[in-house]
Amino acid sequence: MKDLSIDPQRGTVLSIPFLLAMIAAVEIPHWLLWRESAIRAAFNTGVLAAVLIFAAAIVAHEAIHGITWALAARLKRSEIKFGVLWSALTPYAHPKVPITARAYRIGAAMPGLVLGLLPSLAGLATGNAALSGWGAVLLSFACGDLLILLTIRSVPPGALVRDHPSRFGCEVLEPSDMVEPAATDLTRIP
Repeated sequence: MKDLSIDPQRGTVLSIPFLLAMIAAVEIPHWLLWRESAIRAAFNTGVLAAVLIFAAAIVAHEAIHGITWALAARLKRSEIKFGVLWSALTPYAHPKVPITARAYRIGAAMPGLVLGLLPSLAGLATGNAALSGWGAVLLSFACGDLLILLTIRSVPPGALVRDHPSRFGCEVLEPSDMVEPAATDLTRIP
């Protein structure tokens, strides 16, 4: 077994550059195309709307993980756990049984694509600054998922992995010779 998980507090810190890059990747093109700040437009929706959007996005993000893992790995609802890792203030969806690395990657990537990338692109295409801004914010919610995807990028698609119940990432259950060494192993960053 090979542990490819990251401590949640450390993962949160490592995610910060990705968060800033994701916001900039939407904000800068929106400004260049439409001469309007997408982030400012998103937060001009009002405090109550922002709180409701954040709350709904958190629930939707984890639900998308769970639904995608259920579909991609053919899991039953009882094989997926939802909760909050209070030590890192991080909500989670957790497949309780081993799944293929391919299914794990699909489930890890889907919330960022559905809630972040697609709205960002739609906002950029239409000039809707609030849509671009919320897309950028929700794309940044997927920074931890991106960190996990980068950490497991060298795991073969058919390898069995087990989601770590209290850390970001997973454990590879297949023999270690199936896992090619990554160019940069993010689990070893001090």
